[in-house]
Amino acid sequence: MKTYYSLIPAWLVAVAGIPCLFAMTFQQADPVLKKYQWKSRVLLVFAPVEESPDFLKQRNIDQQAREGYGERDLVVLELFQREGREVGGTALTRPQVDALRKQFGVKTDGFTVILLGKDGGEKLRQTRPLLSEELFRLIDSMPMRQGEMRRQ
Repeated sequence: MKTYYSLIPAWLVAVAGIPCLFAMTFQQADPVLKKYQWKSRVLLVFAPVEESPDFLKQRNIDQQAREGYGERDLVVLELFQREGREVGGTALTRPQVDALRKQFGVKTDGFTVILLGKDGGEKLRQTRPLLSEELFRLIDSMPMRQGEMRRQ
């Protein structure tokens, strides 16, 4: 006995399933990050506590490079064991911070910096403070940023 499915080419089934895959991905996206997708790049700064030496170095770097961050549509989220915040913006709850830690596989006892592109994809991850020159070089090499610079 033949089923109707056997009459449909396999490639058509695969292509037809792509929109469903994208819909599922966006539905599962973290709401904290979803508001930035296609608008801003996001720098996630994870540290155990605000007094962590690596975090304090990173915060100093971020403050000194604030103008360059603005030019590159870069938003910074500071995430600790019990709380978090968008720099210059809203506080994040512990469940939101825990969800981000889980999503990116970051432990509570270490320092990690993750750069997300405007597409929401992870572009860089490291466990030491990220120098603004290094960050700007990476962002400025991205095709989307190259287009932004041409339009300016």
